[in-house]
Amino acid sequence: MVHELSSRVHRATSSSPNLDRVLEEFQRLPFISRISRVQVRYVNNFKFTPYNGLDDPKPFLTSKSFAISRAHFSDEEYEAGCCQLFVENLVQEALGWFSRLPPNSIGSYHELTTAFLQHHSTFMIRGASNADLWNMFQRNDESLRDFMERFKRIVSKLSIADDTAISAFRNAIAYGSRFRDDIIIYEPLTLDDALHRANKYIEVEKEKDARSNHPSR
Repeated sequence: MVHELSSRVHRATSSSPNLDRVLEEFQRLPFISRISRVQVRYVNNFKFTPYNGLDDPKPFLTSKSFAISRAHFSDEEYEAGCCQLFVENLVQEALGWFSRLPPNSIGSYHELTTAFLQHHSTFMIRGASNADLWNMFQRNDESLRDFMERFKRIVSKLSIADDTAISAFRNAIAYGSRFRDDIIIYEPLTLDDALHRANKYIEVEKEKDARSNHPSR
């Protein structure tokens, strides 16, 4: 593992000054000997986007979990294999962060991912919450179509019961609109029903806009 990582750095820095110092620093890997001495089968055959240290780290961790489940590491090579698979897909700022970890500071994959998240947590994109849904309101100058796009982006990120989503949806629709009156009088049975009915009113809005832009003579 140490040899493979050092070889990668050597290829990347072969034309750079202070090559010996760079390699010496990199060979002081943060893994304890129990991790670094294990010989792991070649695992760099999984296709996913490397992590650059500047984006939300959650998708990268998710792809790693999937890759690890497919790697079928033995009990002996599990920790070292997980660490190797993880590090081989760090690039740019993320690889620089890894190289700066103190020697002998990482003794497991859990410790590696914990240190990773502690450092990169500022790049996490906050997920949607039920509060985000209840705080949504259709603006006076906002078309139903534009509002529906905003609403669907939020609700797609939540695990929420239909009756709760419908209540939030009805609460957010602009007062005085025919569509709001419709879903109050004829309450939708499901969220899909509510969204489908919204599409009909969106078509009505489009026809009105078309007529106002091209009045008949």
